[in-house]
Amino acid sequence: MTTNTCAHEGCALNAVCRGFCGTHYNNALRYWRWRDGRLCSRSRCSEPEQANGLCARHYQGVRSGVKHPGQRLHPPRGLTPRQRVAWYLTAGVIEVPSADGCWRWSGNTARGYGLLRSAGRNAQAHRFVYEAMTGKSAGEHLHHTCHNSLCVNPTHLIPMTKAEHSALHKEARA
Repeated sequence: MTTNTCAHEGCALNAVCRGFCGTHYNNALRYWRWRDGRLCSRSRCSEPEQANGLCARHYQGVRSGVKHPGQRLHPPRGLTPRQRVAWYLTAGVIEVPSADGCWRWSGNTARGYGLLRSAGRNAQAHRFVYEAMTGKSAGEHLHHTCHNSLCVNPTHLIPMTKAEHSALHKEARA
């Protein structure tokens, strides 16, 4: 039985598809798609299609589970806290409004609460938004009056001490 080698000049690997090895076939496929004029199907993207109607960057984003491939995931540097909250609202990271009036955080989460990066450290999203919008310190604990841990609406958050918060939750369980 004879094995075919890759048709690309200087390549001694076995041919796997249409006379090319895997690497050279993928390169040829990209060229054929570019030559045919097929572009990424995402709006405002002019890169050549790689797979499933998407360019390499958008296709990889979909494969890795990114919610909004190609969208900036972090706000620009140098914004004040209030401007950052506005950026999160316009970028769709804070989904507003809902029927119950909650501003739902759709970004990163940890232990059921929204998580963001602020001043080089991780911060809970509801605490960051509360302090940015009210100008007050969040104190030890913030109680969600709506009982939705992903809500960042400052009108649904009440600052309290750890003892008050524990007593409130014990009372609710009873």
